[in-house]
Amino acid sequence: MRFVAVQEPPHHSWAVFDTTNDKPAEHAGRVLIGLTSLEARRFTAAANDDAECREINLLGWRQGGNVPRHPPENGGRTNG
Repeated sequence: MRFVAVQEPPHHSWAVFDTTNDKPAEHAGRVLIGLTSLEARRFTAAANDDAECREINLLGWRQGGNVPRHPPENGGRTNG
């Protein structure tokens, strides 16, 4: 997972970190620190879902429905 929820010292609030750069994640101009546990879990789940969708789209897979386990052999192109 790219994004993780981390409990901040002194264990009263939470943050969402981006594991690619070890910095707090941002959403809509807001740095995701000082969150409740529920907020952190929701932001983490949404961010990871979004990151997965962008990765899939870059590989040329279709949106929606089931995600294939392997990319199509022809890169998603049709022969015609």
